[in-house]
Amino acid sequence: MGDDGIAIKIAKNIEGFLKENHIDLIIGETDFEYCLSRIKKEDFLFILDAGYYGKKIGDITILPLDTYTSHKNGYTQHSYSFIDLVKLYYNEIKGYILAIEVSNIDYTLKISKELKVNMNKISDELISIIRKKGKYFK
Repeated sequence: MGDDGIAIKIAKNIEGFLKENHIDLIIGETDFEYCLSRIKKEDFLFILDAGYYGKKIGDITILPLDTYTSHKNGYTQHSYSFIDLVKLYYNEIKGYILAIEVSNIDYTLKISKELKVNMNKISDELISIIRKKGKYFK
């Protein structure tokens, strides 16, 4: 798993902010069905994930859900990602994918040192993004 687990760690880090702003936190890891069962068509989603876009480790890439397209060449019932399924079943849903740039995707449970030392900075930046993009806050 390596840095692939950064989204879960950051989500838990900002959980207090999310609760204060009445934002539901769904940590699905690999259970797509559970995540999908919690979504309503009127929801506004922030999907937090690890990503690799060739940027600086810890940088956040913001991708609007309505512009997301899958770049897979073929599909089987086991090759869909959570985002593919959201687009399939909730095509009109609004939101953003917030991808945290990672360094190491490997068979380890440890987050890389570069991400670990910047967890608070990344958390603060994500809170700022959610505040700006989450115009629906009361």
